[in-house]
Amino acid sequence: MDEKKQIRAKTLVVRDRIPASERTHRSREACHALERHFAALKTGATVAVYAAMHSEVDLEAFVEAAFARGWRVCFPCMVQGKEEHTRGSCEKAPGASLGTVEMRTEHTGVAGASISETAEAAGTASAGHGSPRMEFYLVERERLDHAREAFLSKPLRCLPCSALAQQGYTAVTPTELDGVVVPLVAFDDAGNRLGYGGGNYDRLLARIRPDAAVVGIAFEEQRVPSIPTEPHDRALRTIVVA
Repeated sequence: MDEKKQIRAKTLVVRDRIPASERTHRSREACHALERHFAALKTGATVAVYAAMHSEVDLEAFVEAAFARGWRVCFPCMVQGKEEHTRGSCEKAPGASLGTVEMRTEHTGVAGASISETAEAAGTASAGHGSPRMEFYLVERERLDHAREAFLSKPLRCLPCSALAQQGYTAVTPTELDGVVVPLVAFDDAGNRLGYGGGNYDRLLARIRPDAAVVGIAFEEQRVPSIPTEPHDRALRTIVVA
């Protein structure tokens, strides 16, 4: 097992051991800190979030705050279909089914996924056109329950682009994003992050605008002494630590 896999496996075990009630409380405090980091965004700004998987920091409170501020909220989904690099990039076929970067961490002041699922999201190709990839889809507040049923409750499931389009979900291109909340498996004091191994957020961060606000989020238990890096890895300037 290589060093990244060892760090990933050990950190997920440690994160999973945080009591559920404590995770809930600390997640809420972290969401308040996130809101402060994105406070400069104007009404109508587009913010990328995620639906918590297993023992990840839960962003529910931040999502509610984002809707209250009039921001457009989008969530990731693993998809398969034609990619055109334009807004709503997924094809809409009818009849489908469903250098050195300064690192700044912020503590909130308040004292996961299984490896097999991680591997599934990391690059297991399924039938259809193209390889699975992560796209972000706008979700309106009144459609949150529908979106949970459609794709949020199973973030590792790969869906046809056409199925999401048929249900009224619009894909958002990376350049439309004004803010991005990045989930982590582990991080170090240099701002290096370790994800689940699929490289989805590395590819996303390489395509967003330079002025977009990007903030990682994790529990203190996910901090490690050092994370090995590769040329494609993207360090984060800011990580909110719960």
